[in-house]
Amino acid sequence: MESFKMLDSQFMRIERIAGGVNASNRDIVKAVHTRLNINAKKRENRKGRHAIIIAALNSHNRNK
Repeated sequence: MESFKMLDSQFMRIERIAGGVNASNRDIVKAVHTRLNINAKKRENRKGRHAIIIAALNSHNRNK
Protein backbone atom coordinates (compact mmCIF):
# COMPACT_ATOMS: atom_id res chain seq x y z
CA MET A 1 0.00 0.00 0.00
CA GLU A 2 1.22 3.47 -0.80
CA SER A 3 2.25 5.66 2.11
CA PHE A 4 0.56 8.99 2.55
CA LYS A 5 1.75 11.85 4.77
CA MET A 6 -1.19 13.92 5.90
CA LEU A 7 -0.57 17.60 6.54
CA ASP A 8 -1.40 18.79 10.05
CA SER A 9 -3.84 21.33 8.67
CA GLN A 10 -5.70 18.59 6.79
CA PHE A 11 -5.88 16.45 9.91
CA MET A 12 -7.06 19.35 12.09
CA ARG A 13 -9.88 20.03 9.63
CA ILE A 14 -10.91 16.37 9.69
CA GLU A 15 -10.66 16.16 13.48
CA ARG A 16 -12.81 19.28 13.88
CA ILE A 17 -15.50 17.79 11.62
CA ALA A 18 -15.35 14.51 13.58
CA GLY A 19 -15.98 16.23 16.90
CA GLY A 20 -12.56 17.05 18.32
CA VAL A 21 -9.88 15.17 20.20
CA ASN A 22 -12.33 12.74 21.81
CA ALA A 23 -13.78 11.58 18.48
CA SER A 24 -13.94 7.85 17.90
CA ASN A 25 -12.12 6.11 15.05
CA ARG A 26 -15.47 5.69 13.31
CA ASP A 27 -16.11 9.44 13.52
CA ILE A 28 -12.68 10.12 11.99
CA VAL A 29 -13.37 7.75 9.07
CA LYS A 30 -16.77 9.36 8.46
CA ALA A 31 -15.16 12.82 8.52
CA VAL A 32 -12.52 11.72 6.00
CA HIS A 33 -15.29 10.56 3.67
CA THR A 34 -16.98 13.96 3.87
CA ARG A 35 -13.74 15.67 2.73
CA LEU A 36 -13.19 13.38 -0.30
CA ASN A 37 -14.19 14.52 -3.74
CA ILE A 38 -16.35 12.44 -6.10
CA ASN A 39 -13.38 10.91 -7.97
CA ALA A 40 -11.69 9.78 -4.75
CA LYS A 41 -14.80 7.80 -3.81
CA LYS A 42 -14.61 5.62 -6.92
CA ARG A 43 -13.54 1.99 -6.81
CA GLU A 44 -10.29 2.53 -8.73
CA ASN A 45 -9.04 4.92 -6.02
CA ARG A 46 -9.68 2.50 -3.15
CA LYS A 47 -6.02 2.00 -2.17
CA GLY A 48 -5.34 5.72 -2.07
CA ARG A 49 -8.51 6.33 -0.06
CA HIS A 50 -7.47 3.68 2.46
CA ALA A 51 -4.01 5.27 2.73
CA ILE A 52 -5.66 8.61 3.58
CA ILE A 53 -7.90 6.99 6.19
CA ILE A 54 -4.96 5.15 7.77
CA ALA A 55 -2.92 8.37 7.89
CA ALA A 56 -5.82 10.18 9.58
CA LEU A 57 -6.27 7.39 12.13
CA ASN A 58 -2.54 7.30 12.86
CA SER A 59 -2.51 11.06 13.44
CA HIS A 60 -5.59 10.82 15.63
CA ASN A 61 -4.18 8.01 17.77
CA ARG A 62 -0.83 9.79 18.05
CA ASN A 63 -2.55 12.93 19.38
CA LYS A 64 -4.60 11.10 22.03
